[in-house]
Amino acid sequence: MALIWTPFSMQMMENDARGLLMERLDACLQERAKEFMEPRDKNGLPFIENIYYLQGTAEIHIYLKTVHEFRPEEISDLLYFADPLRVAEYCWEENTDKYAFRISELIQNHKLKEQFPAAKPQTKASLKSRLEEAKQMVRASSPSKTTRANGTQR
Repeated sequence: MALIWTPFSMQMMENDARGLLMERLDACLQERAKEFMEPRDKNGLPFIENIYYLQGTAEIHIYLKTVHEFRPEEISDLLYFADPLRVAEYCWEENTDKYAFRISELIQNHKLKEQFPAAKPQTKASLKSRLEEAKQMVRASSPSKTTRANGTQR
């Protein structure tokens, strides 16, 4: 059976990739919090500078998860990196457009694929696996090519 790509199936794949990006952003923030809360002062408390840095990172994280309207190319560009949150932070710092946050353009213009490490192969494989699952869901929900909308065979 041939796979029929519809706007609905493309939307499902984009949603799946977006979901994976959201999971990775969460994991990156959690890892960053762990890193920055570990160094302690003489009283055993986190350094204030680290708390402030983490607050800035958390604000970018919240913006990405709740406000930013990702384009498909931005999702795939960020998923390329081992730490998409760190790349988004860099893009945020370098963004000079006060009306838009074009992540893909910033990644390309600043040649960030040369500056930041790529995701490990299993992360890319995980995305491929999830996209394959989405394709299978589309196949299961799409009528076969030989069945008409009214249920008669062609």
